[in-house]
Amino acid sequence: MLIKNRLAHVVPLALGAAAVVTAAAYMLIASASDSLAQHTPSATPEAVLENLETYLNTHDVDGILSLFDEDGMVIFQPSGEGQTGLASVEAGFQGFLDLGGTADINVRRVYQVGDTALVLVDWTFSGTDSEGNDFAFGAAATDVLKQADDGAWYYLIDNAFGTTPAQ
Repeated sequence: MLIKNRLAHVVPLALGAAAVVTAAAYMLIASASDSLAQHTPSATPEAVLENLETYLNTHDVDGILSLFDEDGMVIFQPSGEGQTGLASVEAGFQGFLDLGGTADINVRRVYQVGDTALVLVDWTFSGTDSEGNDFAFGAAATDVLKQADDGAWYYLIDNAFGTTPAQ
């Protein structure tokens, strides 16, 4: 980043307006490349869950969204009410991130047939809320992942509470 920032300030002074545009374009491309490298597609079903844990613990909403199929479904309540689409994924996970906790995700089992995997996951989310109250919750999730044509795996269904009965 230091070299990129130096280019943005030094090159324009030396070469004029054309250099400003060139340096700005370079920084945009470099920034996009950094973001893509940061969100590398998951090569295995297990890697999807490893990446989810990382993105939750670093509060990276874009990273979380990169793990989902655009038509993916999220189920964040034991009632089993699911919502589809990336906007629902973002809204659901933003609630977790707003709590400021730490995720611990453990893959218990992967059942894979071709390009589809059922993943059984034990997870917890714990921390201290903005009012100073400790919290901890978790469940045994049942997730369905799909392998894309490029070999990367994505969430199709994230059923966070699995078969937990509704209260």
